[in-house]
Amino acid sequence: HPLMLAPSWLIKKGRLEDAAVVFAALDDVDVADPTIAVQIDEIKATLSLVESGGLKDIFGPQDKERVRFSLCGGWCDATTS
Repeated sequence: HPLMLAPSWLIKKGRLEDAAVVFAALDDVDVADPTIAVQIDEIKATLSLVESGGLKDIFGPQDKERVRFSLCGGWCDATTS
């Protein structure tokens, strides 16, 4: 079942529709909500950077809090809801 899989894994495997379903369920919005496409695009961009080895180039010391929030965001929201 797609809801049991991480959206980033689904996107990496090309399963964009399944990733959209997961995001929609997590955000409690319709799968056609524009924020879903934005989230998918952000993960696609991040995966591209990771695969090219450029992730360290986009985050500097000044981004520490933003990175921490990004990494924790979905998990923290899911555990506090």
